[in-house]
Amino acid sequence: MKDHLRRLGVCLVLVVSACGGSDDETNSDTQGASGASGQGGAAAGTGGAGGAAGTGGAGAGGTAGSGGTCAPAAPEITICNLKAQDCPCGNKCTAYAADGSKSNDITRACVGVNGTAKKGEACKRLQAKAVGIDDCAPGLMCNATGLANGAATPMACITVCEKSSDCQPDEACMETSPLNMAKDKVVVGFCAKRCDPFASSTTCATGSSCVNFTRTDDGKFELICSPLVGTGKEGEACQGNTGVCEANLVCVGSPTSGSFCRTVCDATHPCPSDRQCTPIGGTVFSLCTLPKGTGGAGGGAGAGGTAGAGGTSGTAGA
Repeated sequence: MKDHLRRLGVCLVLVVSACGGSDDETNSDTQGASGASGQGGAAAGTGGAGGAAGTGGAGAGGTAGSGGTCAPAAPEITICNLKAQDCPCGNKCTAYAADGSKSNDITRACVGVNGTAKKGEACKRLQAKAVGIDDCAPGLMCNATGLANGAATPMACITVCEKSSDCQPDEACMETSPLNMAKDKVVVGFCAKRCDPFASSTTCATGSSCVNFTRTDDGKFELICSPLVGTGKEGEACQGNTGVCEANLVCVGSPTSGSFCRTVCDATHPCPSDRQCTPIGGTVFSLCTLPKGTGGAGGGAGAGGTAGAGGTSGTAGA
């Protein structure tokens, strides 16, 4: 569903004034002299010539109609086009949320343009909590992933998108609200640089690493560059998908089996001998997991007690 709003404000001021002239006509009848007694007076005098007709004043020229102007608008939530930038009055279509801490509330909106900062340039958000009210140029939003994408500051302008084809070839369009599962959700994303897990030091900026994030195209996880690097080691439990595992480890799992920091693998980057390279459903990558049927390690001996029993046999774990 596309809702294209077209508005045109036109102000036309036309002032017309007219000055009407008046005819000054003099009727000066001359009275004939008195004749001799008994005789009628001389013929009546001829009336004076009438005054020239007055000319009406020229009308004042109307002022030229000025083009419509729009002040920066209050955010108007609408299904505008993030790439075509079809908001009226020169406003910009962007990802917007009145409270950015509620990521599931991020949607599209037409907002006023408050700056001209270009992609990769430093930016600032102009309202304490709001996402989308910033000083980036149309087609961009101010986001904290700047350092991972080569910007000089954490907050930098990035491209808004609906699908990965809206982005550069080395970027993917990532969901701003990946946990929002509503059927009527309006898709809005941001372009992020793809991360090569086997060469993150060359595909991402210094100090950044790969994290898995949901792309808008098909809902699958893809690896992108992130400035958030955690301390979780291979095989350690983790929660969330950003800033929890060490560089080049990915936090994946399921609600039933739990999530763990795992190493990405492929045919040319095999796993350690005690792991197998397993394609992970819903992602575009494979991870080193425990071989199918391998039980978890038994717990260590407690103080004054016996060692815990080994874990039960299971399927290939995350």
